[in-house]
Amino acid sequence: MLLFACSLVAVPVTGGVPGDDTTAGVADTLQPDESVIHECAAEPPEDHADPEEDVLGWSNGYWYDEQLDINTTDGLDEDELDALVARTEARIEAIRCLPFENETDVDVITREEFEEETEAWDSPEDVQRFEDVVYRAMLLVDEEDPQEVQQENLGTGVGGYYDPATEQIVVIAEDEESLEFDETLLAHELGHALQDQHFDLGRFDEQTIDGSLADEGLIEGDVVYVEQLYEHACEDGAWEGTCVEVADPEQPTPDDLANIGLYLLSFQPYSDGPAFVDDIYEYEPGERAAGDWEPVDELYDDPPGTSAEIISPDRYPNYESTNVTASDNSTDEWEQLTVEDRPDYETVGKAGLSAMFAYPTFAPDVDESVIDQSEFQDDGTAFSTFEYRHEYVTGWNGDRLQPYENDAGETSYVWTTEWETEADAQTFRVGYDRLLDNVWGMERVDGQAGTYESDDAFAGAYYVDREGDRVSIVHAPTIEQLGELEPDAESTTEWELPQSTPSNDADDGDEIPGFGIGVAVVGILGTLLVVRRWAA
Repeated sequence: MLLFACSLVAVPVTGGVPGDDTTAGVADTLQPDESVIHECAAEPPEDHADPEEDVLGWSNGYWYDEQLDINTTDGLDEDELDALVARTEARIEAIRCLPFENETDVDVITREEFEEETEAWDSPEDVQRFEDVVYRAMLLVDEEDPQEVQQENLGTGVGGYYDPATEQIVVIAEDEESLEFDETLLAHELGHALQDQHFDLGRFDEQTIDGSLADEGLIEGDVVYVEQLYEHACEDGAWEGTCVEVADPEQPTPDDLANIGLYLLSFQPYSDGPAFVDDIYEYEPGERAAGDWEPVDELYDDPPGTSAEIISPDRYPNYESTNVTASDNSTDEWEQLTVEDRPDYETVGKAGLSAMFAYPTFAPDVDESVIDQSEFQDDGTAFSTFEYRHEYVTGWNGDRLQPYENDAGETSYVWTTEWETEADAQTFRVGYDRLLDNVWGMERVDGQAGTYESDDAFAGAYYVDREGDRVSIVHAPTIEQLGELEPDAESTTEWELPQSTPSNDADDGDEIPGFGIGVAVVGILGTLLVVRRWAA
């Protein structure tokens, strides 16, 4: 199942300007009188008469600047909803310079109905088994069922979704009596419908975490970018006072989420994607906005292949990550886990590793962390809410996570990461060791290099080793079983964890911005969450 869903969870970031809880976006860079209506849009006649032929900025009888006679206090009836959908389509056309080719069915349901739907989204058993190992390896989900955790996250904050299989939009209303929702939420999902009509979203079927986040960085980045322009017009521009809004909507908080780590993982495309699209589009303000949408359209024929390119747009399209290979050194006690119609390994990617390090920083029940909130919040640019390129993931060049299972039903994995320089590999290793030691309280095993053991969080044994620009992580239920997966794990040379903090210096293509007290507090407000991978 491939769904694109809009979420409502607010994740506050402390430190900076007290009291400021806004999400960075393109609207923050625009003056109130700056137009977001592109020069490609037709000029509406004064009487808003229908044009002789379909034009950009007009849809199903409505122009983008047309007033609607809608009473939102008791929800929208069918005619009012149809009118709102048509005008919203016209407004999106006037910004994005693409025409809607056919009508999209929009259904409004209650949150209770949506929660009932998600309970039926079960994955095959082999997918669940594989997924369990992957999210444990990422130190995001311990003893919980990842699928149940994801469903709880969705049930808490999703505001709507678009389903390419049925070409249907579902909007979730919090109030069962009035079924109210914001126009910008509808605009977001209609944006996906527009993408699907022109670029066929169903063909984006990357199966690894990194590959799917790269696809989503383009897809969601495009829609969020347009949504931010739309929101500016509603709040400070030409459409001020005409947009349908729900007054003071009740926002879920991080404490309402089942797992904020999985949320941060899914959120990366929406934090970095709009900046990636803006880098290609090159917005220019004026009486009519300018910018070139054609190169953005062309991205759909040659999308970025890694989340690293979404995080650092200057790397696209010339960046090539390493297709990491690793020898299978396991004994006959272990068999590689496989999933039908997908690779038998996982690539977590730069964004996935960033979420792994950031999770303890925001988890309400974790006391320690290896990065401060200031290191993960945005650099004051117009788009990114979070920085998924902090020091411990600088120089990521590829990874391969291989899950295993034995006859007793126990699971393990070998995770090989590759870095651009030996210094990058060493920095990652230091950060990972600190995760195991300082955050998750694992015990270092005397006399065995880079070996840890835990009876508590993420229980089992871990072996961490760096050789040149590679860092390998081996996990097994017991220390003895580590050697069944990797003979080097039986090493007896003690490795001392460096006491100095790794340098914040980054390579030219992966510059890490400085953080100062002037950086504003930011939060995830009205943000998005994709429902995409491994759903039946």
